[in-house]
Amino acid sequence: MSMFFLSYAHTDGVGGWVRDFYLDLRDELTGKTTLDPSAIGFQDVNMRSGTRWKDALADELAHCQVFIPLFSPRYFNSDSCGREWQAFSDRLHTAKAVNGETPPLIFPLLWEPPSVLCLPQVAVAVQYHEFTEYSTEYTKLGLMKIVKNKKNPSLALKYDQILSAIALEIIDTTARYTLAPAVPPPAWETTGNAFAKAPDAPITAGGTAGSDNTAGPHHVHFIVASGTATELARGSDPYTYYGTRPMDWSPFLPDDAEPLVRIAAAIAIDQKMTPYPEKLDSQLVERLDAADRDNELVVLLVDPRAMSLLDRMQILHTYDSRFDPNSAVMITWNNTDVSAANCLSGLKATFPKKNRKPDQSFYRAIHTPDEFRRTLIEVLVYLQKLLIGEADSSRTADSGDHIRQPQLTGPTVGA
Repeated sequence: MSMFFLSYAHTDGVGGWVRDFYLDLRDELTGKTTLDPSAIGFQDVNMRSGTRWKDALADELAHCQVFIPLFSPRYFNSDSCGREWQAFSDRLHTAKAVNGETPPLIFPLLWEPPSVLCLPQVAVAVQYHEFTEYSTEYTKLGLMKIVKNKKNPSLALKYDQILSAIALEIIDTTARYTLAPAVPPPAWETTGNAFAKAPDAPITAGGTAGSDNTAGPHHVHFIVASGTATELARGSDPYTYYGTRPMDWSPFLPDDAEPLVRIAAAIAIDQKMTPYPEKLDSQLVERLDAADRDNELVVLLVDPRAMSLLDRMQILHTYDSRFDPNSAVMITWNNTDVSAANCLSGLKATFPKKNRKPDQSFYRAIHTPDEFRRTLIEVLVYLQKLLIGEADSSRTADSGDHIRQPQLTGPTVGA
């Protein structure tokens, strides 16, 4: 049985900041209690919104003592989050029927500031703490931005104070109230969405929670074609571009230490889109077909060094022979990365057709964070318009209103 259950929209977890917060809160509670860290909290990290609950998740909802929802527009638009809220609320209703009062065991946190939230009725009824005694940034910025910038000296102390306050509140509340488990655990099929709009309820400004849009051109899959440090790192590398997973690839060091897929996901969220980061694997064709069927976007983030890995090269070569108008390729490397520049011949062999006749969906040389952000926004806007029939399909790579397409002829390295 976990002390708390962290409920969040999985699109909010893309950048890794939800995970950072969960681990920080777990460590804070571990230091303030005698509980084993494994009994402190629960964060589901494997399920995508819309999938059936796993037994472990249902069991945690049946036994956890505190429910911590991370309020954001995505949270109230998630069917899964609405069901999680309902499952825990059902336990509170049972407790009220037995004891005559509803224990205050839902502890909301503002992942986004209240100015961007449109709360459903069940959330309006639950008071959230503003932590104004420590910081006004919490309600101005939201917890996500504080977590993201927690190493900033101006926010570090305030974040520690807010963490401590949350932990103490959880400890105090669980000491005063004990919530009986749900027997049997909640089932997906019989648990409703607490955020679902009543049939006759008006649509309020800012949107209505409960509409779980699971497909369409506002969804984008970022497929990372890179490798691990073991596969691709070189002893001569000036920076640590790679980690234990292909998703850790950070080509813009030292200017930007964020993995490229996190940068891409944050840009997509800013564009009001739902990102799905994935690594390149043998299922690429199936993923492309599924995205085409669901009218979703696909952007391949390609590391030139990955062309030294035969399996990645072969998978991408398969893509080169297809026509997927809902997709784009962004080949990215740091201009000071000699090893990446030396792999350009491999890129030509991998994408012979697209390199001979480039178009607005094939970007062959992106070298800086600013160039990546600018280009990705253009790619997302163009592909989205294409899918809804508003794009000018006659636009070419050389048209004046499009970002220039550098040729794969070996850029100046170290200049």
